[in-house]
Amino acid sequence: MHAYLIIAHNEFEVLQKLIEALDDPRNDIYIHFDKKVKSLPQLKVKYSNLFICKKRINVHWGDVSQLKAEYVLWQESYKQGKYTYYHLISGTHFPLKSQDSLHRFFDSVANRIVLQKMEQGESEVDLKLKRISVCVKSYNSENQFMRKLSQFTWKCFLRMQYICGYRRNKQYVFKKSSQWCSLTEEAVAYMLSVKREVLRKYRYTFCGDEFFVFSELYDSSLKNQIYDYDKLLKCDFFRTGPIVYNSVDYEKLVGSDCLFARKFSASDLTIVDRLREHYKADENQS
Repeated sequence: MHAYLIIAHNEFEVLQKLIEALDDPRNDIYIHFDKKVKSLPQLKVKYSNLFICKKRINVHWGDVSQLKAEYVLWQESYKQGKYTYYHLISGTHFPLKSQDSLHRFFDSVANRIVLQKMEQGESEVDLKLKRISVCVKSYNSENQFMRKLSQFTWKCFLRMQYICGYRRNKQYVFKKSSQWCSLTEEAVAYMLSVKREVLRKYRYTFCGDEFFVFSELYDSSLKNQIYDYDKLLKCDFFRTGPIVYNSVDYEKLVGSDCLFARKFSASDLTIVDRLREHYKADENQS
C-alpha cells in the first residue's frame, strides 16, 4: 500500500482530478487543507480510503509552517497503518504515469528514499539557514503594503547579522532537494522521531522546506538509502515561481519521463484530462 499525502490550499477542481488519478485500491489518500481555507471541498473517491487531516496549519510560503503541515500528514498517515511509500505532493500536482507504472517503478526501487536533489550554493545555505529570518509569514503576502514592509524588515535584520558576524546552525551540513518526495516507512518514522529538534533547528529559517528532509536523512543511518531521482517531478520555473502548465504543453509533458508534473490550474482542466487519457491508453496496450 502507498499513501499519498497532499498539501492543498486552492485549485480544488484540480485537486479532484488529482484524486481521481490516484484513486486505486493500492493507495490511501491524505489531505491537509491550509487553515485559511474556510469551506472545504466535497471530494469523491471510489477505491481509495480518503482521510482529511483534522489538525490544520496556517501555512505561509517560506515559513516553518510548511514543515509543520508536512509533519501533520506524516503523523496522520503513519498512525493509520504501514505503507511501503509515503508520497508528499501538492494539490496542483498531476501524475504523468498510470498507477500501474508508478507502482512498478517504486517496486523496482523498494526500500529506497526517493528525493530530487536541487542545486545549492554556500551563500544560499548561509542566507536561508544560518541566519535568523524574521517576518517570513508576510514575505509573500497578497497585501502589497505588508509584503513590502516584511521584505524590507527581513533585509534589514539580515544586514545587521552580516555586520555583526552572527551565524547559527554552524555545526550542521545542509542538503537541498525538492520538498516533494517519496519516503519509506522507516524514513517517516525517523523524521517523526526528530520532529522536536527539526522544528527548533528550522525555526526562523527561510524556505527550510527545501532542505530539512534531505538534510536530516543524510545525517542519519538511512543516508545510504537515499536515491536521487531527477525524474520524480517535472516543474519548470519562470522568474521566481513554477509555471502553470496548459494545453500547449501537452506534447512536452507526455514526452517527459517524469513521474509527476506541477503545477496545474482550473483555468485549463483539459490538459489533465488529456494526460490521464494518454497514459490510460498506453496501459491498455501493454
